[in-house]
Amino acid sequence: MQLKMKETLISEESQKLIEDIEIFNQNFSDLSSSELIQRSEILSEYRKKSSSTLQKQEIESWIQANQFISEKINAGKAPTWADLCYINKLFDPESGGRLRTTQVFVGNYQTCSPDDLPQLINIYIKEVLVESQTLHPLLWASRARYWLVTIHPFIDGNGRTSNLVCDWILALNGYLPLSFHLKVDSHIGGWEGRSHFSDFDYACIKTLSAVKNTYELMALAP
Repeated sequence: MQLKMKETLISEESQKLIEDIEIFNQNFSDLSSSELIQRSEILSEYRKKSSSTLQKQEIESWIQANQFISEKINAGKAPTWADLCYINKLFDPESGGRLRTTQVFVGNYQTCSPDDLPQLINIYIKEVLVESQTLHPLLWASRARYWLVTIHPFIDGNGRTSNLVCDWILALNGYLPLSFHLKVDSHIGGWEGRSHFSDFDYACIKTLSAVKNTYELMALAP
């Protein structure tokens, strides 16, 4: 199986979202740490909407995973594959962190064969976790999220793991995390007629919109 991860072009909509986020981010640079923390309390409700697991109040592992990435961010460390496996294991202690051995479907979309996973993970490490660090951070974060959930390497927790690696890269570069008004806002695949589709720019728009949503929520916070 061949997987192409070297996207170079994004749409005008994606570019406009990047510009909007940069303006928001500049405006927020004047806020103190205490002001940011106070305003961020509004985000908890919207952060849960991406996951049915979190909506059921099963948030202990989510808190642990966020503490883990916070320590890494404070140390200035970018995510590695071993880090993502550790995060996933927090979500699924019995089988998490190991590559799946069965075929899975996301809706009607069949993910890649388990036999292809080792090769695809090597590509992900090289082209996304390492080489993409030269991209604009918002694009790097978008790629890391999109390709991880597209490969769907783990038995469970792929969405939560992909959201956290995105948050990690965002925070490492001084941006606020993802947040969603509705669960569907977190989906980075789409539907055209009866067919499932997903491409990087579509996923990029969804991811950047979720980042912009966070800034808009924080701007409204008292």
